[in-house]
Amino acid sequence: MSCGARRLGLVLAFAAAGCGDKAASVRPDAGIPAADGGDTALDTGAPESGDAGGRINCTPILNQGGADTGFAMCTDGRKQRRAAVECPLPPTSTPTTCPPSNGACASDAECTQETSATFPKGYCADAHNLRGYCGCYYGCRQDSDCAAGSICECGVVVGQCVPANCKTNPDCGDGFGCVATFEGTAGTCNPVTNPNIPPLTRYVCQTAADQCQRDDDCNHVDAGTPPDARLLSRVVCLFDGTRRACGLVCASPP
Repeated sequence: MSCGARRLGLVLAFAAAGCGDKAASVRPDAGIPAADGGDTALDTGAPESGDAGGRINCTPILNQGGADTGFAMCTDGRKQRRAAVECPLPPTSTPTTCPPSNGACASDAECTQETSATFPKGYCADAHNLRGYCGCYYGCRQDSDCAAGSICECGVVVGQCVPANCKTNPDCGDGFGCVATFEGTAGTCNPVTNPNIPPLTRYVCQTAADQCQRDDDCNHVDAGTPPDARLLSRVVCLFDGTRRACGLVCASPP
């Protein structure tokens, strides 16, 4: 991204590949570096649906420079929070001068215009010498930047504060993960912009009481009829406030 393409509040969630991210392939039983420099086994989450005793393979999400973000993507499509680490910044380079017209800044203290509960702090890319980035970006780098009940979900430059009932996989007990989930109400049509990709709005623990672990578990569940047959709808695995259950998402009315 060039200095001429400055974007405020860039907090795109990492995918296993894309935006220059790197992903290290890890077996379920392989060790990965812990945040304190030790070695810990990758918590892979609950057994895959229909595969008693099976384990899900999860891949650590690394930033553009290969640094660990503490998050992982699993083979069943779930994103989980393995460890609470400070979100690493993108790679740095020799300082370059950003054109004033593109909102060049000299310190984080100058970045205060776009702060909010989701994006609580401002970071000056120029001051941190972030390669390919200019101006202010808004978000978080660690959980303490966020209000109680939220964690810092790392993004491309910085992260965003996301509601969470858990902080990391160990909070959830052996065999269960702290995973990103769409939060909705079972038995009704939950409006979303794109039913094929409903937003992941809260991190919650998997539990033995869950009706589903992934959207595919809901393929054969009748979650009700959309109020408007013209609306695109889809049955997904959502968090209903107490457990994960199959529910319906529908395209928001125009």
